[in-house]
Amino acid sequence: MTIDFVRHSRKAYLFSVILLIAGAISLIVSGLNLGIDFTGGTVFHLNLQEDFTVQEVKDVLTPFEMQGLPIQTVQGRNLQGEIINTGVAIKSPYLDE
Repeated sequence: MTIDFVRHSRKAYLFSVILLIAGAISLIVSGLNLGIDFTGGTVFHLNLQEDFTVQEVKDVLTPFEMQGLPIQTVQGRNLQGEIINTGVAIKSPYLDE
């Protein structure tokens, strides 16, 4: 059994053009979600040895005028899949020393 690709080429071109237009419209409407790699900034990875809540981390950051920063909890696991440490990743604008 053979497939006549030449006969279906116009359908394939039309499908490709539709996908390109949909992608361009999506890019214009939604824009790009640039990560910290492209926008610049500072990422703190803190390994905390005790249990904590995200609210406690926010409370610690308040005196440093760092409210509203995205805070993500992270966990380290060993080869058996057991959690061995827990911490946070905090993304902020560029900070001077």
